[in-house]
Amino acid sequence: MALGYALAAAGAAFYAFGGIIAKLVFAGGVEPATLAEFRILFAFLFYLGFVALTRPAELRVRRAELPFLGLFGILGLGGVQLAYYEAIDRQPLGVALVIEY
Repeated sequence: MALGYALAAAGAAFYAFGGIIAKLVFAGGVEPATLAEFRILFAFLFYLGFVALTRPAELRVRRAELPFLGLFGILGLGGVQLAYYEAIDRQPLGVALVIEY
């Protein structure tokens, strides 16, 4: 149980730290859409490699599932990241987090 609490606390800390880093990146001139695109791309590549090494059978999907998975990735994951980055680009980080979650 202690491990679960530790992982939850670490996840929350990393999530908050990510917002601070994003604000610094935006100040450097990177657009929120570009940052969201790269975050989703590199997360996908990391998890694809991890799952391919540890549980390759989990990567098998039916052809009929591909459109759903594509839409989920673009709209579900990409849309949420884009909305989050646009929100923290336009207003203080704490306000954006309260509104989004």
